[in-house]
Amino acid sequence: MKFMLTSFLVILLFFSCESGDSGRYSTQSDYVKLYGEAIAPGDAFGYSVALSGDILVVGATQDDDQGTDSGAAYVFTGNPDTSSWEQTQKLISPGETEDGHNFGYSLSIDGATAVVGSQGETVYV
Repeated sequence: MKFMLTSFLVILLFFSCESGDSGRYSTQSDYVKLYGEAIAPGDAFGYSVALSGDILVVGATQDDDQGTDSGAAYVFTGNPDTSSWEQTQKLISPGETEDGHNFGYSLSIDGATAVVGSQGETVYV
């Protein structure tokens, strides 16, 4: 099954419940728009997201860099002083890929370790 998502924009909301929370963003909500580099309409950027501290991973399951809908995951690092995010990496499947691999279908992150899944395929750490 293929999912056709036309939006390629991720909007994040951050809430800090306590003042003195290590200065993480602000005590009011901040809206941040993220755009991955080289994202094309139809790449499904934002299909999955995972956040750990100041590291965010965003899946783009229909990225075509390694074949039709081979997928990718984009890593962003947040700067709490400026409330901005910068793309630091683009992850692609380290193995052979086929059309419809959908790398980035599922994501999890803990600290600096990310787990990226593919639809019906291998999970990568």
